[in-house]
Amino acid sequence: MGSAATKPNNSQVNKTIYIKVLNNVQKVTFSAGCSSRDLQDQLAALCGLPRGTAVLLKDKHGAHITVSPAMRTNTAQDTFIVDAHTYRQKVGGGKDEVVNNAVAAVAAQLQKVFRIEELRADFEARITSLEKRLENSKRVIEIEKFKYEIADIRDAFLTHQKTRHVDFTRL
Repeated sequence: MGSAATKPNNSQVNKTIYIKVLNNVQKVTFSAGCSSRDLQDQLAALCGLPRGTAVLLKDKHGAHITVSPAMRTNTAQDTFIVDAHTYRQKVGGGKDEVVNNAVAAVAAQLQKVFRIEELRADFEARITSLEKRLENSKRVIEIEKFKYEIADIRDAFLTHQKTRHVDFTRL
């Protein structure tokens, strides 16, 4: 039978990168099979940042390095640099910024709701006013009809006094 050589599984191969955090070189070893999020969390913990913080790496030329298991390896002399200023802004202001954005969005929605409620109340007031005017107009029309009927009855009464004959069909 023959002997077969097995290829190493890529998920079992460990990679090593070197990062510079606050002028200290740190060695980071990770499995090539880990997820990008796991690597981000590991780098954040190494930098003293909260878990879940997005980590941004730059090379010595200032080019951004994508944090993923497929990223290139480097040496201790060619370290990736963690931009601490960016992280202080993200850590200190990132959560506040998210909260501020959420509060601003909620405030905008509440303003819209209050404007809609105000418009609805104004609309209801106008409708009520128009209904009252319509009822008053109907009353005026009825009063005019009654005036005509009274005038007709008065004419009939005056005519009756002259003729002494009552036409009940006319009343």
